[in-house]
Amino acid sequence: MLKGIFSLIIGLFLLVITFIPTQQVLVFTETRTNEPSVYYIALSEEREFAMTFTHSIHLSDVTETYTITQDGRLQFLQMIYEDLAVGMPGDAEENQTFEFVDGKWVLTSEDTYTDSFTLYNSSIHKKLEVRYDNTIHDLKAELPTGRSYRIEAVEISIADLWKGEKVDGRK
Repeated sequence: MLKGIFSLIIGLFLLVITFIPTQQVLVFTETRTNEPSVYYIALSEEREFAMTFTHSIHLSDVTETYTITQDGRLQFLQMIYEDLAVGMPGDAEENQTFEFVDGKWVLTSEDTYTDSFTLYNSSIHKKLEVRYDNTIHDLKAELPTGRSYRIEAVEISIADLWKGEKVDGRK
């Protein structure tokens, strides 16, 4: 009898920890579909990540840097790019700085936050990467192209980790 109760308690404990959110991840959830695929990058103590893409018109790299706040929001820190023209900021707005440093434009923000943003992974074979914790994740190679993804930082359970696909990255 005691052995059965002990087994039941252990079983319930394992069941509970399987479904309680414990791991913070940067999640990429496919949008515009009834059955979205989910991909994730497991987060460690590092709070900052950068997205680098090749601008489709300028054909030069743009890097956006974010930090993940304690409450899981994404804080935009800066954007670095080479060309001022279509689709790129040409001046700072309130609480931003805009300067030309080492041949590149740097737009820095002090208080721009969002819960998520949407990224389109086009079929055009240009750079689209996430740099996190000294690892580069090539999204063109690791996510299906021609699809949109909502990007956000969330805490998920072990069960949710099993459902998604890990973005492995490369050094």
